[in-house]
Amino acid sequence: MRKIILFGSGHLGKEALRLLGNNNVAFFCDNNQSGRFIEGKKVISYSELLKIHNDYIIVVSVNEHNTDSIITQLEESGIEKYVPYLGIKGKHTILWNMKNVPEFFDNPENIYKAQKNYYKYKFEHERKQLEYLKAHSDITRLRPADGELRKRQIKLLDFVDDFFKLPISNEISPFLICGNLLGQCRHRGFIPWDDDFDFGLIREDYEKLKKYFISQNRAFFCSTPYKEQNGENRERYFSELEDKYPDEFLMDIDAGKLVIFMKNDKRRLWIDFFPFDYYEEDYDFMNHKKYIAQIESEISKLRYTKDIIRFVDSELKNNENISKIATGNMYFGIDNDETYDKSIYNRTGRWINANEMFPLKEVQFEGRTFLAPNNEKELLRFEYGDYMNYPDDFGSEKHSGLGDYLFE
Repeated sequence: MRKIILFGSGHLGKEALRLLGNNNVAFFCDNNQSGRFIEGKKVISYSELLKIHNDYIIVVSVNEHNTDSIITQLEESGIEKYVPYLGIKGKHTILWNMKNVPEFFDNPENIYKAQKNYYKYKFEHERKQLEYLKAHSDITRLRPADGELRKRQIKLLDFVDDFFKLPISNEISPFLICGNLLGQCRHRGFIPWDDDFDFGLIREDYEKLKKYFISQNRAFFCSTPYKEQNGENRERYFSELEDKYPDEFLMDIDAGKLVIFMKNDKRRLWIDFFPFDYYEEDYDFMNHKKYIAQIESEISKLRYTKDIIRFVDSELKNNENISKIATGNMYFGIDNDETYDKSIYNRTGRWINANEMFPLKEVQFEGRTFLAPNNEKELLRFEYGDYMNYPDDFGSEKHSGLGDYLFE
């Protein structure tokens, strides 16, 4: 087998040396203490390791606090063949269960499993930390964001302020929804980990905003084709528009939302606007759920954003259950299936009570004045249930796929 380099020359490195066998280890590596010998093994520098790593297997033998930084260092250098080791008591590792060191390291699958077991251990360890945090802290008293995230929040606030200086802002009434409404009610500002801005608009105002940007020749379909909207084509189109219209508000007409964006100091800032519709008083909500399922099925067959918008416009025009005037029944727009997972909200089995939403009222958010539902708690309960406690997915990355990888 290829010999091992132990990355870390402290007590865990020495422990790993005894476990793996003196004959199977060639060197220690250390970022801070190279050139000396430990138990007969030379300690090489990281620059020396980079020259020879292809001929060796690297075992990361540092404490848990430093393991992730060493792994990042290795991966940034293109080194993928490494095994994390946190000691014989670290049951996440399969190192100490092996019966034969050469056989273990000769099988690439074992190296993959050792890496995977390490991340399973980290996943479980951090889950327990989060559970402890949730059980012993008050979410309403969390400190605000700091560092780069806080800087982005401040820039986003300034961006929103500038948007409300546009003439169209006097003709529409955007109101806080989602995480921003939750943050206003629970934290009087941003949720500590939030970095976006969401507004709701009744359908009439939603169309006004769209038409305004179209009239200014600043409205575009960036998500074309629709089913490739998260690909590099979309990002390239965004960048080209930002370069062509620097320091200008631009609109992406997406399927189910309007996105106002602008590049600011090399980073994109954006505001999302989501439509809400009124429904006839005698229209049963359970029938609406079935209708939404049909809409989503039809949308899934369409490739281009323009086709989806054309289809939705036709439904809005011809569906007699969608009211053109204010009623007591309100719900997210029928085109919101790509931006809201309606199944979350359908658990209530009822409409949003429009009489609780309007008239809108002024609220304070990070020292700014915005509009919000008259009874914001009604919408928050509708969206989140027990919104004054930690969410079930607190601390997790919803789109990382990490869970599928770890527990497949």
